[in-house]
Amino acid sequence: MPPATGYPRSVSSPPDGSTGVAPAPREVELEAELREARAHLARLERELETTGRELERVKRSNSWRVTEPLRAAKAKLGARR
Repeated sequence: MPPATGYPRSVSSPPDGSTGVAPAPREVELEAELREARAHLARLERELETTGRELERVKRSNSWRVTEPLRAAKAKLGARR
């Protein structure tokens, strides 16, 4: 059964997981690289989610709302130059 990510479990293994043949060294290397890439992707997705929550918290803060007119005026003045 494929993992929850939707990616195949292995590049070379049939659905039942038995091949009877040892994988080639390059294949083992590529599968390890694929596992590392998936783990990195999962870390990046968690980081993106955390950063998005932090940004939303900042945008809901009183200081962000109070300074909004200043940011708008700065943007307007900057556009005139």
